[in-house]
Amino acid sequence: MVVYKLKSKSRSWDGESIGILILDAAYPCVPGNVGNASTFDFPVRYREVNGASIERLLNRMDPGLLEPFIEAA
Repeated sequence: MVVYKLKSKSRSWDGESIGILILDAAYPCVPGNVGNASTFDFPVRYREVNGASIERLLNRMDPGLLEPFIEAA
C-alpha cells in the first residue's frame, strides 16, 4: 500500500508542485511554453490574471495590473 504524506493540512487540495500566473491572452501554448502543462514533469496549477493582456503588461507597463496580480496570487 502506498502512503502519501501531505505537506500541509490547511488546504483542500494537494498534488501541485508550483502555481503559475498566466496572462489573460489567447495564443497557442505548445509544449515547452510555460502555458502548456505538458512542459513540466510534475503537476502545476494555473491562475489567469484577469485583465493582464500582453498590451497592458508589456507595451503600456500598466501599474493598474499590480492589484490583479496580487489578487491572483
